Amino acid sequence: MPEKTIVDNALEYLNNLPLCWAIKTHGGEYQTGGLADVFGCLNGLLFALEGKVPGKKPDPRQEKVLRDISKAKGYTGSFTSMEEIKTHVAEMQIRIGKWHE
Repeated sequence: MPEKTIVDNALEYLNNLPLCWAIKTHGGEYQTGGLADVFGCLNGLLFALEGKVPGKKPDPRQEKVLRDISKAKGYTGSFTSMEEIKTHVAEMQIRIGKWHE
């Protein structure tokens, strides 16, 4: 499955969750290099997720951006399937739940 399809499916799923907003970033000459494919917010938690075809990993610039967002307490990760997206959502919900305890 092409990366575009993986990312489009993830966006459809994320944008149908309650209290979730997500967008696809498109690279260009006026954009910072290495930004994740998907940026969003789930119930107040900023997230950045990098979509990849199976067997591929984020490149070094993407890894740096994901680390920087994590340092700022945002949620980051990469995904190759809907199962991985659902795992990220579950992990985000756990983190959000800890804020409300």
